[in-house]
Amino acid sequence: MAAREAPNDYGSNIQIAELNACLAVIKWKKLYSFYLDLEEEMHSVYQIDGNVLTGEDTP
Repeated sequence: MAAREAPNDYGSNIQIAELNACLAVIKWKKLYSFYLDLEEEMHSVYQIDGNVLTGEDTP
C-alpha cells in the first residue's frame, strides 16, 4: 500500500457491503412511507468504530 493511499475497508470486511445494503433498504422504505421519517435526512454516515449513525439534511 502506498504511503498516502487510504485503507480499503471493503476489501477486508464483506459485512460493510451488507450493512450498506441494509441501510439502503431502510432509506428506500422511508422514502416510500413504509417507515415514518421524522428527520428526513438525505445523507447519513455510519461510523463502524463507534457504532454511530449520523444524518444531515442537504438541500
